[in-house]
Amino acid sequence: MQGTVKWFSDDKGFGFITSADDQDYYFNVQGVKGSELPSTGDVVEFDSFKGHKGPRAKNVVIKEKPRLNKEGRDDRVTCGNCRRKVVPRLIVYNGEPSKSVCPFCAALISDFSTGGGKVIVCVIGFLIVMFIIAGNM
Repeated sequence: MQGTVKWFSDDKGFGFITSADDQDYYFNVQGVKGSELPSTGDVVEFDSFKGHKGPRAKNVVIKEKPRLNKEGRDDRVTCGNCRRKVVPRLIVYNGEPSKSVCPFCAALISDFSTGGGKVIVCVIGFLIVMFIIAGNM
């Protein structure tokens, strides 16, 4: 019978295999043939039998390992000044993000300051003055 390793714990020495018919089979290290232990996603061949707690697998042999994506994600940006691929450092001012800079040359990567804080303060000040004037009338 063939299946895919659903998960396997190296520390605990057991795991589960999901067969083509979506049945889960328990197995442990004693049931693995060969020196290499299976990993999550491995395609395996095994013999099934009924255990006292449910379906079990024995004589587990790894047939195919999943291909790993070697590329991965690269979330770094290129600094416009020194041309290195970097993870920008965030500069915070008064508890708000101000800008991000290159950790190598300190060149500006992004400017987050919008000046919106000053507008809000002006609007609130204007409203307070209006309430004071309206209260005196």
